[in-house]
Amino acid sequence: MVCIINSQYDLGGYIASVFAGRYSKPVFCINFGLPTEWIKITGRAPENTNIDVGQVLRECFNGGGHRNAGSAGVEKGASKEFIISRIVGYIRSLQGELM
Repeated sequence: MVCIINSQYDLGGYIASVFAGRYSKPVFCINFGLPTEWIKITGRAPENTNIDVGQVLRECFNGGGHRNAGSAGVEKGASKEFIISRIVGYIRSLQGELM
């Protein structure tokens, strides 16, 4: 699941945590509104998931984290389509490994 926000506040971790808990699946929150030169991507996942959100953000955007939490920054100007396609493409490439 991916959510997109445009907030001057760093709410991505909170929002992703709430949705990950509610839907029991990994959630990536993309915040376009922070007053920096970066778009922040935050990932959260429940304990029972087989997707390592830290690895996804590290491989896609040179971010970091661990199995259940991670974040990355992307230069402003990147489109939501570009960011989402990188996340989805990487997760799909892992599907054989996740089974």
